[in-house]
Amino acid sequence: MKIVFAIINNSDMSAVTGALTKAGYSSTVTNSNGGFFNRENSILFAGVDDNRVQSVLAIIKQHTHTTEVNVPENVKMGDFMLPSKVRVGGAVVFVMDVDQFVKL
Repeated sequence: MKIVFAIINNSDMSAVTGALTKAGYSSTVTNSNGGFFNRENSILFAGVDDNRVQSVLAIIKQHTHTTEVNVPENVKMGDFMLPSKVRVGGAVVFVMDVDQFVKL
């Protein structure tokens, strides 16, 4: 068994959880913020059988989107120049082994 942690933009979360539920997966969602722009996101947690991880990843990929946003002029990275636009969104996903799963 695996645990999938997916950091997803709030605007995509409803579509992701809806598609996962329709496919028979259970998940829990919590709010978070962070990243380069300190944007509000959500973290999805889902316990998944090893042989179904790729299906979950495909659903997440299908229902998340990236967009280009302007980098504010006051954001600096030391002496480096930042591009005027960057891609944000999509999902960052971590898949980890589960030693034990107990439903009480």
